[in-house]
Parts: sequence; C-alpha cells; structure tokens
Amino acid sequence: MKPALTLLPCLALLALGCSSGTSDRGVLPQAPVSVLVGGSITREDRTEALYWKDGTAVPLVNEAGIHARVTGLAASGSDVYAVGGHSGHPAEGAVWKNGVLTLVQPPLHSPDPSFTGNPALAGIAVAGQDVYVAGTIFTNSPYSLAVAWKNGAGTVLGGGSVVSRTSAIFAKGSDVYVAGWDGSARYWKNGVAHGLGSSTGIGEVEAVAVTDAGEVLAVGYTVSTGGVQMATLWRNGEPVFLSDGLKGASAAALAVAGTDVYAAGYVVTGTTRRAAFWKNGVQTLLPATAGSSSGAYGIAPYGSDLYIVGYEDRTAVLWKNGTEIPLTDGRDSAWASSICLVHP
Repeated sequence: MKPALTLLPCLALLALGCSSGTSDRGVLPQAPVSVLVGGSITREDRTEALYWKDGTAVPLVNEAGIHARVTGLAASGSDVYAVGGHSGHPAEGAVWKNGVLTLVQPPLHSPDPSFTGNPALAGIAVAGQDVYVAGTIFTNSPYSLAVAWKNGAGTVLGGGSVVSRTSAIFAKGSDVYVAGWDGSARYWKNGVAHGLGSSTGIGEVEAVAVTDAGEVLAVGYTVSTGGVQMATLWRNGEPVFLSDGLKGASAAALAVAGTDVYAAGYVVTGTTRRAAFWKNGVQTLLPATAGSSSGAYGIAPYGSDLYIVGYEDRTAVLWKNGTEIPLTDGRDSAWASSICLVHP
C-alpha cells in the first residue's frame, strides 16, 4: 500500500496556497514535504508529459508518436492528478490519475453545433471526491469555447461566446472559480461571470484564488494606455499593478499563505524575459544566466520555504528560496508548468 499523502498547496498556471498563521513561522518545526512538479520535455520530434517527484522524472502514459504535456497538477489522498494536452489529430484534453490516461470529452450541450473539437486543458482542482478541470475547445480558428468539467461532465462558460477561454481553476468548499477570458479578463464563480478591471479593457487573467476571509484574488496582465503589458493582481475585481509599466511583465501563478500574497511570472529586463516573483507587491528577480530567457509558472509557499517552477532557456527549473535547481540538463527543450507539495 502506498503511504498516504496529505494535501498541501497544489498549483497549476493557477497557484493555490494554504493558510498559515505568521506567528507559526520559525517557531514550529516543518514537516517533511515532497515536491511534485508538472511539465514536459521534447526529445527529438516528440513532446512527452511527465512530472518530477523530488527531482526524479516520472513519465506519464503516452502513446507512441503522440505529443503530450502537463499544464496542471494536484494531489489528494494517495492520488496524483495531472492535466494537459494529448496531441492526436486533432488535439485532445488529457487527465492522468496515478499515470492512467483519460481523454476528456466536449460538453454534451454546446451553444454552437460547430464546436465539436477536443479540449485543451489548463488546470485541475480536487475537493473531496470531486475533480474539477478547466479547459478550452478550439475549433474553426480563431473561435474558442470556455468549459469547466466536474467529474467528467462539461459545462460551457461565457454564455456560449465564440471567443472565450480558460486558464486555471480553483475550488474552495462548495465554490468553484475559473479564470479566463470572454472579451475581457474575468473569472467565473459557480458559472457566474465576474469582470476584472483594466484602464484599457485589455488584459488576461492566469490564476485565481480565494483567501480565508473570502477575498477573491487573481493575477495576470493588463495593458497600459501606453501599450505596455503590466503584471497585475486583482483584489475583488480591482487591479493592483505589480510592475512599473516601463517594460513588459506578466504574472502567471498565485498563492496565499496567511496574510501574505505571492505571485510569480516574468518581467522584461533589457531585451529578454526574466523570471520574477512578488510577495505582497514587492518584486524579486530570480537568478538566471546573463542573456538567458526565463519565466515562472507555479509558486508554493510552505512554512519558511518558497518553491517556484518554470524554465530558463531550454531547461525546466525549480527555484527553492531563490536558489535555482535544474530539473533537466538542457540538451532537450523542457519546461515546468505547475507544482504541488505533499507530505510523504
């Protein structure tokens, strides 16, 4: 029998945080934790879905000649879930539970019969016995349809708009939040749309979370009146800018720990992207080789430690407390998309 896993922060383009009182930090000893990181690696002409457990690669089930990648990761009890793309012809949405692949079907009732394509999945959340997945059906480009699934049953979001999409999903209690876009940045709570403010109306939301006090937080980017992309945190729909608007930036991941709010993403420095995170609005650049390109896609605080995942050039990377830990050797192109912390 596998040892039981206790659910801790599980993050995917969405970053989900656990609640922790600040008075406990540095006082009580931290329990051991295993670090699960989802992602993909391209070998020759094939992209393979996998996750790393404490730095060791765990390949997921792939068919010969099929491309696959992981975009989200979650753990509950003794089960590990991964979600992402499984690129047949056409591409298919994929959920792996303990390495066993299930292809996700389009919703039975679509507002437009032409939306029959297979979904691209962006995020996963597990609450009790229920598994929630967010994704987008792409057909007849540039059209797309935002969809959320509960235990395999799909529901169309966005009022059936022919241009809508999702980026992440978060479950808290009986409430389900989906981050996405439907003409402008927004999130859906239990299927009801909530707009997110922007001075120009241009922006994207990449992750959503809810604090213990019930405050809804989201991160992504907005575009300034000067046309510059700015990393943005929304608090109950109102934008708070994380970057200065001088050069491009975006936030892709979000986590909450007690009263602290963390975001991760990138900022443009010089002519390249640089992985960065923000703690309560204060920006920190993550270490990278001069001239390289990097970005962060998942973040997980745990006690006094902070874990961030992403990429630097062709290498999938984990940063722990600011120290870069390569997950691959750089010979094959790879990236890390999501992170989940569990007690062994």
